[in-house]
Amino acid sequence: MIALLLAFGAAQAWSAEPVSEPAHEPAGVPADVETFDRAPVLLWSAALPGTPPSTATRSEPGSPVVHGDRIYVGYSGQSALLVLSRGDGRLVGQFPARAPVASPPLVRDGKVWFSDTAGYTYCYLLDQLNKPTPTPAWSHYSGAPIVSGLTESDGGLLFANVDDVVFALDAATGALRWRHAHHLDASRSGSLELFGAAPPIVVDGEVWVGFSDGFLVGMSASTGAEDRNVVIGEGSYPDVIAPAYADSSQGGTLVAAGFSGPLVSVDPNTRVVRWRVDAGTASAMLQQDGVLYVGGSDGKMRAVVVRTGEVRWTWDPKVGGTIGEPVWTKAGLLVAAGEGAVYLVDAATGSTLWTFDPGVLVNGVAARPTVVGRNAYIVTNAGVLYALRVPQENVTTTVPWVSTRP
Repeated sequence: MIALLLAFGAAQAWSAEPVSEPAHEPAGVPADVETFDRAPVLLWSAALPGTPPSTATRSEPGSPVVHGDRIYVGYSGQSALLVLSRGDGRLVGQFPARAPVASPPLVRDGKVWFSDTAGYTYCYLLDQLNKPTPTPAWSHYSGAPIVSGLTESDGGLLFANVDDVVFALDAATGALRWRHAHHLDASRSGSLELFGAAPPIVVDGEVWVGFSDGFLVGMSASTGAEDRNVVIGEGSYPDVIAPAYADSSQGGTLVAAGFSGPLVSVDPNTRVVRWRVDAGTASAMLQQDGVLYVGGSDGKMRAVVVRTGEVRWTWDPKVGGTIGEPVWTKAGLLVAAGEGAVYLVDAATGSTLWTFDPGVLVNGVAARPTVVGRNAYIVTNAGVLYALRVPQENVTTTVPWVSTRP
């Protein structure tokens, strides 16, 4: 299996001095403002601690998760889940793993769940962070690396590993509920397999997940038994490694894509293709007001009408690589490029509103930006975590790497 999605290289330890905007949340600013109507200022930056593998390039695909006054994030240079201060990026502690963590964790109810690239899934109590050596409440070994996120469903955790095996675990105990090993169709597999797996989605008691031979499979949420399947992916890389989008209204709609394409809408009951767009993706799709915003594996993002498949616009930053999952804000779509930087794109027109690009200190951004109120947290492939903030109107401090040029 060829590691095409997770590549690693040398880190550049760098940290900028914070600008005058305070690192804490100002009083009177609600947490759900999300306007992003002006270019952001820098609150702080932090080089993630550890030593990444010494290869030419690498990717840091795990989005940071903000919970309270802490940030939880994985990094290729540490066999652990890192815990940082939200106020200044200082390392607070870490939850040990057997290999680096390449996907975002789940944090709630005093617990954190996450998986690593050795194939283990863990549950830690958050108060274990105060211990000299935190010990997990439970761990589970899947047999192959896990690079996609966990899906919660009915008190359980669903995930897939890179060997096309899907697991359902009890979230409280880690006990195995079921395991589904997909039987690959050798006639449809690409010459190379991508180092990835699609996060499962749950629709009306059914789990849908894509596989490396281009199949999208629906299985029972209670037993894992296969109910039905749809052929999606084509081309050199048919792998369906992005989660499908589902709409259960009006008889049901599934939209999914292979890495090489196409992007299709299908009726899950009849398998009839309703529309097709010749584009692929490796990222989750964002739906807003009947439009899907799809970050493409061809380095472009498209606005696609869910009902008809009409492509309203195509955005091309002309940097190559893949485009990640966009994040909705009231001012536009915040989106990262695997070989570029981070951009705010007008959702109506597809025009670039501003660009965040610290140059060689980025090396691309694979992780979905995390937006909390007026703040955004961005992990670059160079291993630097940035905290940005859209300033209030009376703040004029600028960041030299933010451009408002289209």
